[in-house]
Amino acid sequence: MKSVEDAPITPGTKVFVASELNVSTQNGQITETFRLDHITPTLKYIIKKGGFPLIAGHRGQPHGKYDEDLSTKSLNKYFEKNLGYGNYELMENLRFDIREEENDPAYADKLAKMAIDLGLTNWLMQKIK
Repeated sequence: MKSVEDAPITPGTKVFVASELNVSTQNGQITETFRLDHITPTLKYIIKKGGFPLIAGHRGQPHGKYDEDLSTKSLNKYFEKNLGYGNYELMENLRFDIREEENDPAYADKLAKMAIDLGLTNWLMQKIK
């Protein structure tokens, strides 16, 4: 599959979207939206087709420890404004679990078993795979 348009998205399809979420924030407010703006068209396409995007990624390098400044919670306002409330799920920073930084296969399996029907990679400057 080379593009999200090639993906078999039908109503109810849960789509895990690995995304570039490493954006700058100050006092809990996003100061630069370029990376989020880059993934938004993919997320809107999934929603338009009736799918439900599960947005996953990381911010910074917390080395397996919770850091409120690196939480993805501060990105919810952006996604609610651009995707609509309840049309997506934003996972917490994947690097709050040290296994993400260690590329632990068991962690990858755990993520894969989250009742996901389809997985896409939408890293900055890459084509959707």
